[in-house]
Amino acid sequence: MKQFSIVLIIALTAQMTYSQTDADKFRIDKPKILSKLDRLALAQITVNYKLTTTAKTGAKGNQGTVAGARVSAYLETTDGDLTDGDFQEVTNYFYSYFQAQLKSNGIDTVAWSAITATDFYKNGEKIDATAEENKHDKGGNAWVTSTAHNGNILHGRSELGFAFGKIKKGAAFAEEIGAPAGYFYLTVDFAEVLVNLEIKETAYQDVGNGWYRPATTSKKYSWAINPIMSVGQAESGYTLFWNKKSQGELLWQDKDFMGATQYHEKYSEDMSKARSGVAKQFAFRKELTPVLIETTKEKYKAAAKKTLEKYVDAFIIKCKQIRKD
Repeated sequence: MKQFSIVLIIALTAQMTYSQTDADKFRIDKPKILSKLDRLALAQITVNYKLTTTAKTGAKGNQGTVAGARVSAYLETTDGDLTDGDFQEVTNYFYSYFQAQLKSNGIDTVAWSAITATDFYKNGEKIDATAEENKHDKGGNAWVTSTAHNGNILHGRSELGFAFGKIKKGAAFAEEIGAPAGYFYLTVDFAEVLVNLEIKETAYQDVGNGWYRPATTSKKYSWAINPIMSVGQAESGYTLFWNKKSQGELLWQDKDFMGATQYHEKYSEDMSKARSGVAKQFAFRKELTPVLIETTKEKYKAAAKKTLEKYVDAFIIKCKQIRKD
């Protein structure tokens, strides 16, 4: 027997309680660059925007039964699909807000034109924001990648920072622009998704006189979806800072920054409204009924921008805390 239950959570950040302040969601080991930060070059900002977000779980019963389940949320904009230009608009806004907030808090910045004038930038990898390979679909998650000002990829996704000959080039770049360089990798998600699976089993029992109780197995699935915007550390990508001394440090994010406003207009489990590709995902034998979260493009972009602002504000507070320590 299979039992299903669904809970949809609609909560504003003000109604949530967290054990950490936003700045405490950042973690950095033995900071050498951020502890003395008075100037920063935003050399690269790479943002993954999720269009489908999936949660998975697995369980094993006490008699050996193994099962799994997953549930997906799909973003649907009711006034047409989000375009590459829409995502670029949000990313560029994030960059501009970041620059402005750094300056207003006593941290000087480097102009984008100065960054793009260097050979280090020109030799970076160019990604085509309109190319199909820039749109990803993996493991039930779909997303689009955007870089600020459609800029080049200067630092890859390695947590080891730069390697080999690029170590010196990265240092020379920082010296040329007169500031440590920051390379940011983030993910913007439109919903939190949780799924749970419980397996209950009873073993075969011989109760005597020819009577027995057969073995039984029951599975109970439950899931919850919160249609709220969030900004987190990219699953494959690390935020790195690199200076002219070839010193590098990583900025970790232990918890996501949650949006403060409700952006969605409607949610449903109506499969007929699903975007193309949902049917293939649903063919997964343990896929639970997907949830569609509907909004307009403008509401999506406004919510994404506001949540990215929280990332910037928390980052600046973290820098101030580190400098005081």
